[in-house]
Amino acid sequence: MTSEFLVEARSGGTCVVHVTSSGFGRGAAWEQEFWDDMGPSWMPYFDNLRLYLTQFPGQDATLLEATATHPGDDAALWSALRAALPLGDEGDPASLRGGMTGTVERVGERQALMRLTAPVPGMLNAYAHAMGDGQAAVGVRAYLFSAEAAEHVEREQPAWQSWLEDLPRPS
Repeated sequence: MTSEFLVEARSGGTCVVHVTSSGFGRGAAWEQEFWDDMGPSWMPYFDNLRLYLTQFPGQDATLLEATATHPGDDAALWSALRAALPLGDEGDPASLRGGMTGTVERVGERQALMRLTAPVPGMLNAYAHAMGDGQAAVGVRAYLFSAEAAEHVEREQPAWQSWLEDLPRPS
């Protein structure tokens, strides 16, 4: 599989990003499912790019990332994560653990993107996905943009990790 990214400049300092993915190998039973999943799988990354370019252009990010694997399916795990955060609908205010506040930018099938405003500005992805063999992963990935970001990550990343590992799930 290959993907080509073409950035086309437009007037007013804007651009259009074209992405073309192609692959080879035919006849496998999973082939159509793979291609059908490509669009929805790419969308969260384009949402991140859009938010970064509109809110934080040119800024360096400090990464906060935590993940945990649990028995069960990704839909149930996503439901538990969404309720525990708690996460509303697109445009709703968000108040997350660690004093993080902001706005829900996008909610997808098993992922969400929030624009953070406090205690440091940034963007946070929450997600769940299947791992196979009756396991699913849940996680958060935040890109923080401020001089205080590294200190915030040092304090909050272990707390997020522990929280995800102990995430209450429906029985």
